[in-house]
Amino acid sequence: MSDSTLLNRHTELRDQLAGGYDAQLEERDGIKVCRLVDDHGSHDVAAVGERIALQSAEARGRLTERESEVFQRFLTGELGDHLSAQVITAANLVAALNDTLKTVRTSHSLGVELLWKLDEDVDADVRAAVDLAAPGRRRKLTGRTGLSQGEQRVLSYLVLFAAAAAHFTSLAESAPHAPRLILLDDAFAKVDEPTHGRMGRILVDLDLDFVLTSERLMGNWAEVPSLHIYECLRDPHVRGVATLHYTWNGRHRRLASV
Repeated sequence: MSDSTLLNRHTELRDQLAGGYDAQLEERDGIKVCRLVDDHGSHDVAAVGERIALQSAEARGRLTERESEVFQRFLTGELGDHLSAQVITAANLVAALNDTLKTVRTSHSLGVELLWKLDEDVDADVRAAVDLAAPGRRRKLTGRTGLSQGEQRVLSYLVLFAAAAAHFTSLAESAPHAPRLILLDDAFAKVDEPTHGRMGRILVDLDLDFVLTSERLMGNWAEVPSLHIYECLRDPHVRGVATLHYTWNGRHRRLASV
């Protein structure tokens, strides 16, 4: 190796050294020797390499311990508080929805209940920590469950209302002004009339605004405190549709405009 090549390598080494070290090129008995110099003097490259490796291992150990402390503090502190709040909020939401849903039954005393359950493959300690099983008699609804069409409609409406309310409640965290609005076309078809008012009360209790279209329902149920009603009238011999606007205050229906 020529002297110029060796000097170039020495320069590259100096440029790559961390702060606190410098490279020194010496010649002893015709042999060029490279040593590293720091505040404590001149050292063999191999010795410095061993020292750096040891310091690096110790630093990794300290970093691992510090990371572990930060991670544990995060889990038991910020993340733990956040998850705890989320679990409590979800449990309260499920409980509130079930308190409302349990008041609505079909003519055969059938109702629905939301069940927040764990995955089947969760660890035993997680299953032991979270126990949301509620007492009572339940059946899993399948295609073979003997329900009338009206009962099926009522149960599906209850699940729909609860899911919509839960969705809007979750959405409100990022969009607090988002409307809690659902549209029911041909509302409560094949549902017995005594249940209509109770279905309306469910919508009110869940704080859901709603638009109902129906050929026979006015929506003026005592369980609903306020409502705008638009009745469309059509004469087959006259072109166009006449609209009557009513308001409902929970007790009386009043004609507002024509």
